[in-house]
Amino acid sequence: MIIDPKPLRLRILIALTDLLKTVTPANGYQFDLSNDQDGEKRVVRGRLFLGDSEPAYMVSIIEPPSAVEAILNRGPDNTARAGEWDILIQGWARDDDDNEECDLAYALAADVHKALGAELKRTRTGRPGAPDILGFAGKVESMKIGTPVIRPSEEVSGYGVFYTILTLKIVEDIADPFG
Repeated sequence: MIIDPKPLRLRILIALTDLLKTVTPANGYQFDLSNDQDGEKRVVRGRLFLGDSEPAYMVSIIEPPSAVEAILNRGPDNTARAGEWDILIQGWARDDDDNEECDLAYALAADVHKALGAELKRTRTGRPGAPDILGFAGKVESMKIGTPVIRPSEEVSGYGVFYTILTLKIVEDIADPFG
């Protein structure tokens, strides 16, 4: 089934996925999160775990298990809602003979943060007015990048894992979630 039109939140997640796919050596990064090198997806949405046959490194975009309640702009017929939306970016990097288990996860987290930071920098130096974060001209008002947490996998595997909370302040109309 093709989702058309796509809800605003899904469009934002797709834009974030596309941003992270720009992490490639040709763009100045250590890792290649594009699908170009082997056709396998390196940036996915909605994955909590990965299996033994997964690529050596990948990133998943998911929501934390509990949501922060958004503020509804109260008015007689106002359906606008502005609030913070937490997104969890989780990355896995398989250890190798040259590194300890979490070393590559630190480097992968740094590449992801570099891409997110470049997006913030791009929106601050762009046109005046509403920020154009992720290409949403004012519907995403701000983006806060959390501190990465790097840990060994909680499963028996050779992957180091990083977690970062990305907080977006979004403006949406609950009467038109596709707008």
